Amino acid sequence: MKSDQFLNATLLTIALSIPMATSAAESEPVTPVSWNHDGEFRVSIEGELRIVNMKENVIVVQGEIEVRGNEARFEYTLDTDELLRVTVTGTPVSYQQNSESADEAVSGTSDTLIMYNDETSQETIVELVGNAFLETPDSTMRCARIVHQTELDLVSGTGPCQGSLSSATN
Repeated sequence: MKSDQFLNATLLTIALSIPMATSAAESEPVTPVSWNHDGEFRVSIEGELRIVNMKENVIVVQGEIEVRGNEARFEYTLDTDELLRVTVTGTPVSYQQNSESADEAVSGTSDTLIMYNDETSQETIVELVGNAFLETPDSTMRCARIVHQTELDLVSGTGPCQGSLSSATN
């Protein structure tokens, strides 16, 4: 029985380490998604998706992005094992995108965070939903919903919103 448990845990570890990408970006290198958690771990099938749920002190990392929350849901396709979406909930969820320069870090909080790759551009999209706050090197924003296109540092929000913009001075 212990060897079956080891095999199942090994297969699950391999499946969860599949990088987040779509078939259009197969030639581009992708950054794998890794995770930690302290509580419950469940895998289920819903339609054409394999769903992995984690609870308690969940940390999700993809490249320079780190997300922390209470619970996470990973959605994979059954046929290709492609990671489609990661949804993290918390009180609040915290989001950090580091860069080589501390002056260029992006951080935020929200009730829910959804991370996925845009189908067309393959850019990583982070959606902060519910009591969303985002701080970039040149702005702060508080909205009901904020969408951050991470590679291009493009931000949009759905109101009500408030924030501030700073300009570079030379």
